Amino acid sequence: MELGLDDKIEYKAVMKRGDVIVYSWTANQNIYTDMHAHQPDDMEGANQDFYTRYLESESAQQHGSFVAPYDGHHGWFWLNIGDGPAFIKLTVAGYYQELIEIAP
Repeated sequence: MELGLDDKIEYKAVMKRGDVIVYSWTANQNIYTDMHAHQPDDMEGANQDFYTRYLESESAQQHGSFVAPYDGHHGWFWLNIGDGPAFIKLTVAGYYQELIEIAP
């Protein structure tokens, strides 16, 4: 994924409670990231302001595993806070239904 200056992008793994993923993302520079989740009803407009934040940082990489505490959309929001284009590589493996891009 490529992000221009001040561009943002969001990717979510659609997961059931108890599903497990192993993930890794790297970037060519520090970017703002917010790993969080929404329950399925919240994505449909019922309560879009509700989310669970797992991790917030400014870094160039993150690696780990994740167990979904509830059915929902779990993943990452990235914002390019650098001085030039940001390039992000995301790898996800494990148990999830699909990986989706959420329009900003």
